[in-house]
Amino acid sequence: MNDDPSLNKFNQYEPFNEESPVTSIENITDNSAVGDFSFNQIMDSLEDAASMYKYLFENNPNAMYIWDIETLCIIDCNEEAQLKYGYTRREFLDLTISDLQYTDDVPLLDKLAIRSFNKKQYWRQQKKNGEVMFMELSSHLLDYKNRTFSFTQVIDITEKEKALEQLKESQDKLRTATKIARLGYWQLKADGTNRYWSDEVYEIWGRLREEFIVTFSSFLETIHPADRDVFLKEQKLFYSSKKTFNLEYRIVLPDGAIRWVYEKGNLLEDEEGNAIIFQGMVQDITEQKQLSHSLEESNRRYSYVTKATFDAIWDWDMLTNKLYWGEGFQHIFGYELASLQPDISSWTQHLHPADLDRVVKGIYGFIDGKGTNWEDEYRYLKADGQYAYVADKGFVVRDEHGKAQRMVGAMQDVSKRKKDEQELKSFADELYTRNKELHEFGYIVSHNLRSPVANIMGTATLLELDSDDPETVGQCIKDLKTSINRLDDVIRDLSKILSVTDGSAAWIKETIDIKEILSNVLTDLQSTIKHAGAKISFPGASFMFHSHKAYLYSVLFNLIGNAIKYRSVKTPEIEITIEQNNLNTTIKIVDNGIGIDMEKYKDDLFKPYKRFTSEVEGKGLGLFLVKSHVEALHGTITLQSKLGAGTTFVIIFPNI
Repeated sequence: MNDDPSLNKFNQYEPFNEESPVTSIENITDNSAVGDFSFNQIMDSLEDAASMYKYLFENNPNAMYIWDIETLCIIDCNEEAQLKYGYTRREFLDLTISDLQYTDDVPLLDKLAIRSFNKKQYWRQQKKNGEVMFMELSSHLLDYKNRTFSFTQVIDITEKEKALEQLKESQDKLRTATKIARLGYWQLKADGTNRYWSDEVYEIWGRLREEFIVTFSSFLETIHPADRDVFLKEQKLFYSSKKTFNLEYRIVLPDGAIRWVYEKGNLLEDEEGNAIIFQGMVQDITEQKQLSHSLEESNRRYSYVTKATFDAIWDWDMLTNKLYWGEGFQHIFGYELASLQPDISSWTQHLHPADLDRVVKGIYGFIDGKGTNWEDEYRYLKADGQYAYVADKGFVVRDEHGKAQRMVGAMQDVSKRKKDEQELKSFADELYTRNKELHEFGYIVSHNLRSPVANIMGTATLLELDSDDPETVGQCIKDLKTSINRLDDVIRDLSKILSVTDGSAAWIKETIDIKEILSNVLTDLQSTIKHAGAKISFPGASFMFHSHKAYLYSVLFNLIGNAIKYRSVKTPEIEITIEQNNLNTTIKIVDNGIGIDMEKYKDDLFKPYKRFTSEVEGKGLGLFLVKSHVEALHGTITLQSKLGAGTTFVIIFPNI
């Protein structure tokens, strides 16, 4: 409230009398101090209009109040004003017009309100509870005894102002959006007149509104010469068939620059179906076109790369679980791309069962981590049923939080490299084994050579000492022959071993019948078999086999001969079986001989000069030569044996 006591006390005014020009309707101040200036007195001064003013004031649906222009004191109000502002009548009459104003707007009263009674005013005012209202004020001045009063009607336009503010905000947003989107609006009448372009259209065309007069001919001149015919054709269809206008074309700016625009239009018709207005939008799509062109070029290069490389390019969208395969996938693995499931299952279902768990856990573990470059090697099933060794590398695309969004990579068939590596490893392993055997063989040969050589040297020395004694000379000659024969045996054994271990013996594979080879072996061992009373069983059918005849003969001859040689006290029984399938040929030889102590000799079974019994004379080269020949034919040999229970040999040759 105003602290100035004069604003709330009206006894400063002279009492109204019946001759005053303001007609008194009633005393609305309820205050003896202001009774001299009642509403009735003012209204009575209006003479013929008294009843009209009284009615308007009391029954007006809008808030109304009367206030002193000089003191700003409110001297009366209607009931609607009390309801609108939230004050009681007594509270209202203790206010000044300043008390109703929004705090920030009070200084504007002197500048705007009092000097603008000839037009509507718009003020922000506040209720008793502090709620701010937008008010439209219409005032009418009343003069009485040199005092001026304002008869003010107030309309609450708060909702209207809010709606206008929202509309303005929406328009600003729309204006901003069209500017960002480079989107403009155009319109013209059906007869081609009243052409209108929005500001954004002028900006897209690079023209100034005040300089460029929009006519059909001036507009057509801006279209790229190569696109004009297409535009005119589309426009003709638009006008004639009333279809939607939809076209992308180029325009030429004043500086010669080229822009791409997308235009879409339709027509508005009257109730009778006559076209009255053509309207539409146009958008600058130059950046999109350039981006599209770049993307097309990038895709074209990507396509060339996928065709040029022998890798299987893949692209895995982890948000949708979609997996894209490049053309190389079909070339390498033989699958039709159209037949593949478009998800990760098209990859996992072809992994080798032995690699599946390791590879899948590995890639998902990598995805859950923070890395970007993944790689692995595994076996992958091809459409022909064969497995290829694959080297797979991928790059993980992550969002700002490190979560994997996408993964791209390439699979490469490294089967040949793997085969070469395996062959190289096998060669290295074999070389290591051969070298180790060579060292062992060197010690053995050195030992075996040393004995006959030492005997020869000793005999020679004895001859030098007692060369005149015929008996001594004869014995020395006999001893020399024996030592020389032993030395010859060692040298022959050495020659045999070297011939099968260094590949110096020329050999050629041919198609042979195992039955025929076996018959030759049994024929050559006939006397030995007869002498031992051995019983040998073998299949009577033929088994054709691509191999080396001499090597296979040597293998069978040694194993059957050993089975008879190392027989027990029982009658020797030897069973030979042969089995063949698409991949292998298997020969099994089972005897009931003395057997081998496997716990004692399992590491020395196929080494040269290793003997497993002293009861039977031998050199210990048989099994070594057998294993060497079998491996030369790319086969494998295993044995099971037990002392006193015989031995079983199993030989497997690949059918190559």
